[in-house]
This record gives sequence, C-alpha cells and structure tokens, in this order.
Amino acid sequence: MRVIRSVSVRTRLLAALLFASIAPAVFVGLYAYQSYTRSIAEKLADSAVQTIRQLDNALSTELMRYTQFIDQVSVSEVVQEALAERRGGGVVRREIDSILIRGGHFRGLRVTDTEGIPLYDDGRTLVFEDALSILLRNAEAASTADGLYYIGGPRDGNLTIGRKIFRFPLGREHIGYVFAFISDAVLLDKKLWDGVALGGGEVALLSADGTVLAGSIASPGATLIGTELYEQLLQAQEPFVSEVNGTPSLIVFSQNARYDAYLLAAIPLAYINEEAGQTGLRVILFVAVAAALCVALSLWIYRSVASPIHRIVAKCRGTPEIGGPIGDDSPDELGFLSRAVDQYTADLEAMAQMRVVDQRRKRELELEALHYQVNPHFLFNTLGTLKWVSIINDAPPVISEGITSLSELLRSVLLNKDEMISIREELENLAHYFMIQRIRYAECFEVVNDIDQSVVDTQIPRFILQPLAENAILHGSEGGARQIVITVRCARVPEGVLLEIRDDGNGFDPSAVKDQHEDRFSGIGLPNVDERLKLYFGDEHGLDIESKPGEGTICRVLIPDQQAGQAKQEGGADDVPGAVCG
Repeated sequence: MRVIRSVSVRTRLLAALLFASIAPAVFVGLYAYQSYTRSIAEKLADSAVQTIRQLDNALSTELMRYTQFIDQVSVSEVVQEALAERRGGGVVRREIDSILIRGGHFRGLRVTDTEGIPLYDDGRTLVFEDALSILLRNAEAASTADGLYYIGGPRDGNLTIGRKIFRFPLGREHIGYVFAFISDAVLLDKKLWDGVALGGGEVALLSADGTVLAGSIASPGATLIGTELYEQLLQAQEPFVSEVNGTPSLIVFSQNARYDAYLLAAIPLAYINEEAGQTGLRVILFVAVAAALCVALSLWIYRSVASPIHRIVAKCRGTPEIGGPIGDDSPDELGFLSRAVDQYTADLEAMAQMRVVDQRRKRELELEALHYQVNPHFLFNTLGTLKWVSIINDAPPVISEGITSLSELLRSVLLNKDEMISIREELENLAHYFMIQRIRYAECFEVVNDIDQSVVDTQIPRFILQPLAENAILHGSEGGARQIVITVRCARVPEGVLLEIRDDGNGFDPSAVKDQHEDRFSGIGLPNVDERLKLYFGDEHGLDIESKPGEGTICRVLIPDQQAGQAKQEGGADDVPGAVCG
C-alpha cells in the first residue's frame, strides 16, 4: 500500500482503467492465438505423422528389394557350400554376380566367413578395416534380423544392410555374413517424396544407436548421442519440439521395427506459425485500438475526479487560490468530501482560537502547580525542625523517632511516584509505619522479621504490606488483653516470592471483615490490595487470608516468577530491624 500511495492519483487511475480494459482483450487475444496456433500445430503434426508413416512404408519397400537379393545370396547352394568349406573362387563370384545382375541397384556387396575373411567382394566399395570390425559386431548383435548401419570408407560412407548367414535349410549353424552397400541417395530419392509437403523441413534416417544413416539433419555417419534431439526421441511417444541446426522445429517420426531405425522430419515452427502470426498481428492491432480508446476515456474520467480533488488538496494546504470555502455542491462522494473539508476547516479555525486560550490557561496552571509544590518541602522542613527541637529539649527519644518515621513515610507517599518498588523499600516503609503505630498502641505488639535477603530486590506494587500490617494490629490486639507478635516473612518458593504477615492475636472471620475496613493511612483496603495484585500478576495471584477467632491471622501474597527473577541471588535469611514494643 505504501508503494501505491507513492504514485499520483492520475497515474493510478490511468493504470487501473488501462488494466481493466486492456487486460481482458489481451487475455482473450492471447487465448485465441494460443488455441489457434495449437490447433494448427496439432493438425499439421497429425498430417506429418501420416506422411512420415507413408514414407517409412515406401523406404521399407525399397529396402525389401535389397533384402530379397541378400536372401538369394544367403540361401544359394554355391554360397552355402563355399562358406561351409571356407573357400571362394570363380564359381562363387559367378553365382553372386548373376544375382546382382538381376538386381542391379547395389553399390557393393561382401560375403565373409565367420571370422570376417572375405569370400566375395565386388571391389566397388572401399571400407576401413576397423569399420568392418564394427560391422561384424553389429550384425552379431542384431541377429537374427537384418541390421541397417552406416560404415565409413576412404572416400565416402556407405549405408549397409547386413545379416548373419546360417546353414540352409537347418538354420542353426552360423557359417558367415553378407553385407550390401547402398547409396543413401537411393533411399532418399525424390521419387519417394512425390506429393509430400513438409514446409521445407529436414528429413533424416537414424539407426537405433543415434547414427545418421541418411538425410540433412547432420552428415551421414554422425552420431546424435548426447544431443537433446536424440534424448527426446528415445522418450517421445508423439511429436515434440526441438532445435535442429539452430531452427526450432516440430519433430515427427516413425520407428521401423524391421530395421530398428527411425525416420523423422523436422518441420520449422516458423512454417507452422506463419498463419498464426498474421492472427497475432490482428490481435495486436485490436489491443492498440482498445488502449487508445481506454486512454481517452481515462483522461476524461480523470478530469472529473482530479479537478475537485485538486481544490480539496489546495484548501488543505492553504493555497491562496482557495481563499474561502471550496463550495462544491455536487451530489457525488467528492462533493460530500469537499463539504466535509469546509466544515473541518471551520472547526480547526475555532479550535485554533480555543488553543490560544488553553495555552494561556496552561501557563497559569503551571505557575499555580509550582506554587503548591512548595508545600511538601515546607512540611518536611517543619517536621525536621520539630525533631531537632525535641532533641535539644531532652524530650523522650520516642518523639524524635516518631517524627522521623512520619517524615520518611510522608516522603515516600508524596514524592515517590513509582507504582513498583523493591521489597527492600516496602519493608523500610513498613518499619516506619510500625514505629508510628508503636507510639499509638504502646506495648500492644511486637514485630519479628524473617527476611530472605536474596529476594529483597524483587519489584512489587507499593504499599501492599501496610494494609496487611494494619489488619494484624487492629484485629490481633483488639481488647488489649495481651501483647501480640507480628511476624513479617519474605521467602523464595518454587512458584516465586512469598510475602507473609502473621499475627497470634484474636483472629477474625475473613468473610465478615474483609470488605468493612479501609486503610486509614492511604485509603487502600484489603479488597483494593487483592484487586491490585490480580491486575498486575493475574487472577490467580490475589490476596490470601487465613484467620480463625482466637488463633490469629495469616495474610499471604505470592509474587510470580517473572517478578521474583529480578531479585539478586545472594545472602540468606536475616532479620530487618523492626519496631518492637517496649
């Protein structure tokens, strides 16, 4: 949202309207374009597949002519006897020459025994010896089917059909090999392509091991192993898109199971997308016209919105051109906003005048507060003076001690504004309170402190122990029959820090007394202490009171771990000097 607000309203409005009008058109156009292109590609691919299959059948028919001659050579009695006895000679040559004369399409032919030693070679085809070794291995692997291979020679390569020759008619004893060398031009003769239109694409015949047997995709004899085209061809079940000679093309193919070869055609995508491109141009023209109309409409709508907004902004900035009210009475939202701005402006002017009056009154109150601030200092100075007068005139020490405790207690109440104080400070205030109450109640109570020094730095709400101490004095010493002992205990427990004020006095019924007494010093009673504890630490950490008539009273406060953890981990239990009667 912050980025959007950094752009002007005009730009945002134009962008929104352009998007709202152009996006649907672009979406529909792109969808139609993609659908049209996909439909053309699918239909062309189907047509090309049918064409490739027809070509594959034509190639198979052409190759069958050579296969038939190889069949004749393989089963010839003369050739069979020569291979069985591993001897050549004129009889074998005459026999094979007579077969070739009837065929007349071979580029060359070679018959070898099982060791690869030639028994017949017409001498028209020169082949490297290492290529012949590869040829023998391939024929061995392809047996008993015919294999289609490409074999290199000193001058050029040869497309080869080869097979193993078995003893006829038993068919089990391997006695030799026969290889027929054919020109790739024969297989890709233009006579085979009459009436075929593939958009000027490339055609190729591949062996199963990725060797180019014939065609223009790559030079015959080259291998496509490791190329993206070959990897896709092995995994494809239908036409796919790949790059051929730097041109993105649709690849359609047919696998010839008899010769374990692939016949494929690469149709340039440019040919497929030619008609779709014209459709794309028409879509672009339509989108451009729609964008122009949208811009014109956006500018017209923008002026109807921007003009009142400009006046509102000028009014808010205090531009001189808007000296008085905006005065827009249009019924739309901007008219309502203009009238609201006029009203708010009038209200702000009235508030500015009131602020001047308020500032003057604030200054007067500050001076008055400064005057009243002197009073607490006057009170403390007066108490200090009374303390020293009592000492100078040899008054009983209890008077000076009482004045000191009252002064310190008043100082904590009037000057310390912190709501949370340490247990140490709370115990000091409690000691002063006990000193003052000792003067009032004389020998009625004695105070014993049991304080764990490791928890005295824990923060607690101020003045939560004083109402508990007053409760112990009031209810414990009621009747004045005997002196009571008030024990102040602070200890660490697994749940946190436990604060406890215990007395052995008369006791009382908590349900009958708890809501009837208030702190006579600070105005904070036991119910208020309970509410403050729950406010700070949760409902489970309120004030817990146990009391029975004649057995005394125990008031407990549990400070949870998050506060107890602030205490220093040092020292042990120790008594803090307290006011003891007598």
